[in-house]
Amino acid sequence: GHNNNLIYMALIMLALASRRTWISSILFAATANLKIYSGVLVAGFLWLRAYRLAAAMALAGLLIAIGLPLLAFGYDHFVELLPVWLDQVRFTLSPDTVAPLSIRRTATALFGGEPSASVLTTVVVATQIAWIGLVVAYFAVAAKPGAPGSGSKVARLCDVTVLLLLPLPLSSWFVPYHALVMLPAFVLILANLIDEAAPRRVRVLAAIAAIGCVLIHMTIRDWELRGGIY
Repeated sequence: GHNNNLIYMALIMLALASRRTWISSILFAATANLKIYSGVLVAGFLWLRAYRLAAAMALAGLLIAIGLPLLAFGYDHFVELLPVWLDQVRFTLSPDTVAPLSIRRTATALFGGEPSASVLTTVVVATQIAWIGLVVAYFAVAAKPGAPGSGSKVARLCDVTVLLLLPLPLSSWFVPYHALVMLPAFVLILANLIDEAAPRRVRVLAAIAAIGCVLIHMTIRDWELRGGIY
């Protein structure tokens, strides 16, 4: 699993570094087949009016998801694998299947009761909505299509980083390495912190974010609360 994540992040970085749309689309599509998180990139590219990249990524993703298994296993085995995969998804989505690290596990530890209790479901859903709302606000305020500087490499890196964070709290099986998509975000924060050319207010906010993250991880050590900490 950890090697999978390293490959995933390498493909994301290569896709961002590539100057050719078709290469970027294939690399992004490959990451979406490794981790479904990347599927949100299609919607994000549409918002940013990168229509060719969005269409190419969607097409490449379908070809990888369907074409490669058909070639590797044949039609009969491919059809047999689909319900097994769907059963696994249903299992991890069940309220009674509480992953070791998940928002539901944290809510259960904080409020008590059964994991499937309605009040815990309300807490989990409210947390997810708040997280998604923050990501949507970023694109509504800071990443408007056609805004000055929106076509720069830095802007593209920021946009992709935030997009990858969108589905994070929706993960039904949130073991530590699933938080890998947060790594580029932390790197961006640290980069702004040490950048002497960055505006003072940006560096102050970066310092608060970095220090706050370290303090939270150092002071809250309870394993059942780790999902909420992430």
